[in-house]
Amino acid sequence: MSGGDFTSQIRKDVDFQIFWSEISIPSDATEIPRWLTHFHFDPVKLHRFDPDFEWRGKAYFSSGAFACRRGAIPFKEWMEVELWGKQAPGLFGDFYEQPMLNYNSDVFGMRPTDMFGHDEAEKRIHARLIRCLAS
Repeated sequence: MSGGDFTSQIRKDVDFQIFWSEISIPSDATEIPRWLTHFHFDPVKLHRFDPDFEWRGKAYFSSGAFACRRGAIPFKEWMEVELWGKQAPGLFGDFYEQPMLNYNSDVFGMRPTDMFGHDEAEKRIHARLIRCLAS
């Protein structure tokens, strides 16, 4: 997006909205991209805490490119994940809340419900709308 007011694109009927439209890692990937461990997390280390987590086929996003309702990710669970990072140095990338936000958004069932077309990529932010299935 090249500036301007995008508040009209914020949906109030969803709990979590990611302003990004592309799947970052194909669901059939066999190697962990270096950028994933740098910007987000190390799936090998994460497996120790969450062996069922699937890191492939996700839209990883910048923590400055989302909107959500308060409490969409429960504070207690957020703090537990933050503790994992202290127990396993290097688990999360050094980008403040961004790595944990990406992990938690998936764990709490936030899935795409709608997406703008790729042909408008140069004109505006793409929105991937996510509905939180957690209460």
